[in-house]
Amino acid sequence: MTLEPFVDPLPLARTLQPKERYKCFTYYEVTMKEFFHKFHSNLPSTKVWGYEGEIPGPTIEVTQGECTHIKWINDLPDKHLLPIDRTLTS
Repeated sequence: MTLEPFVDPLPLARTLQPKERYKCFTYYEVTMKEFFHKFHSNLPSTKVWGYEGEIPGPTIEVTQGECTHIKWINDLPDKHLLPIDRTLTS
């Protein structure tokens, strides 16, 4: 199968808005979750893991010197979406 390049618009990451703004810091929450995404208009949707249900994940914009706290929330399924090679040893 040959896919024609550049037929889909370039995905632009949205800017994540903070949950709270305090005097001393800005607070964000970012959730990693499983969802479906179309990487090309001529391909079916694919199960992926990403931040905030987006690929690419959102942008966090801060100003220089701004203190930022981010809570990373793991909402991924217990079972990995790819096979894991358990024969490897450390």
